[in-house]
Amino acid sequence: MNEYKALLDEGVVIFRFFDEYVADEGDQLLLRFIKSLTIDEIYSMKIMIWDLSDVTSMTLHDTDGARMAKFNNQMMSAIEHPEKDVVAFLSNLVLYYVKPKSKQVSDVWVERLERLKTPTRTLPSMAATDVENLHELLTMLGLVRLSPMLDREWQTI
Repeated sequence: MNEYKALLDEGVVIFRFFDEYVADEGDQLLLRFIKSLTIDEIYSMKIMIWDLSDVTSMTLHDTDGARMAKFNNQMMSAIEHPEKDVVAFLSNLVLYYVKPKSKQVSDVWVERLERLKTPTRTLPSMAATDVENLHELLTMLGLVRLSPMLDREWQTI
């Protein structure tokens, strides 16, 4: 299960995951989200955050290169625009994550990251953080002013 909060005026999108993280759920959510935006909204993003703190189980399913190549192609076609520099956009887009609370789930997450850290993954790169909650990450990023917005309604795709 997941939900998101788009703070596009701030260039920030936050995804929260709950319970079981199924296969390539994060990448599929990201793809659906990107496809729901206008090209200007897409290119306004600077920071994405995945909050995995409430994930209770996770597997290594869908961590292969072929799946990543397909995902990359889908994402590139979703963000490609003749007047926008895709490479520059992706170079500046950063994805942070809040690690899972469960040690077992956290270990699987680290293994997923290692398997996906290949030359075939071009978007976006994961920035390692050692934070335990979303408020701590926002503080670390100098975005603590966004914390009150987290109490408002979240959306699903």
